[in-house]
Amino acid sequence: MRLKGEFDAAESEFRAAIRYNPKYAFAHRALGLVLRQKGDFEGAAAELRVSVAELPEDAEGRHLLGTVLLKLNDLNGAIEELRRATRLDPYLSEARVKLAQALQKAGEKEEARKELTEVQRIDAEKAGVGRAMLLIEKAADHIKKSEPVKAIAELREAAAVSPKFPEAHYQLGLALRQSSDDVAGSEAAFRRVLELDPDHAMAHCQLGLLLQKRGDGAIASSELRKAAQLAPGLAEAHRELGRIAGDAEDWAAAVVELKALLAWEPGDADAHYRVGHALLRLRKFDEAVAELRSAVASKNELAEAHYDLAVALKAGGELEEAAREFRVAQKLNPSLTIPR
Repeated sequence: MRLKGEFDAAESEFRAAIRYNPKYAFAHRALGLVLRQKGDFEGAAAELRVSVAELPEDAEGRHLLGTVLLKLNDLNGAIEELRRATRLDPYLSEARVKLAQALQKAGEKEEARKELTEVQRIDAEKAGVGRAMLLIEKAADHIKKSEPVKAIAELREAAAVSPKFPEAHYQLGLALRQSSDDVAGSEAAFRRVLELDPDHAMAHCQLGLLLQKRGDGAIASSELRKAAQLAPGLAEAHRELGRIAGDAEDWAAAVVELKALLAWEPGDADAHYRVGHALLRLRKFDEAVAELRSAVASKNELAEAHYDLAVALKAGGELEEAAREFRVAQKLNPSLTIPR
């Protein structure tokens, strides 16, 4: 209703919402906007103050309050709120423009000039991000058409036009890793992502996979652990950590990682098999049987899973079923040796 100019009706509705919940910050903000539209700047400021008191980290709320205070010629208050807004969200260009206006009116011309210069820089950066996103989309089309060279060229340009945009570097690293032999370029791209965004879970994961393939196991494990900590649902990180632990015969660690994977992908037959194998090595036969049954139920052609299931069943005294599983395993893979 506010957008249609029905300000009185909108004001009534927002006041009703506030009566129902006096701490409803967004209702106070919305009411403040309505009052600002009606020219009641004092009333708007009062409502926006309540809003930011409830949501002190709300950059947009601070921006709106600062804008209203500027209308009221409360320059100190406006400058304070607009500075808070830009600290909370450095890319909030509109707040910087208003801050520059307030500083100019307060006689702080050099500070105002700095803010406007920063606005120009931010706007240019945003334009670069927009261009980079278009290039990333074009690269995705090239990848679908099996044109990796063209895709990589688009992604290199994306990273160049928006050098602080992590996704451009991430997609470049991914394309280089999957579509070329430029391992060093791929590693450099992933490391650049992590310089810009240390909490980029996928970059940690991809860097870890790359380093593991190169033979840098300890550093690879560290990167993969960071990835799994940042994004517990990142199955690929848990899968590789489980494989690394299994190769090192650290069976308990393998179980932990692979069960974390199965929490997100319960139908992963290979993970069930690997958990079952690790539990078998830990002599936890009943648990191993359960996991290995899940593995062969999901993927019956897994000869190794049938074999391990037979071993676990035999250890638990289920000799007849164990013999059946040994026969299935040998039929699927005749090279397997069946114990007598």
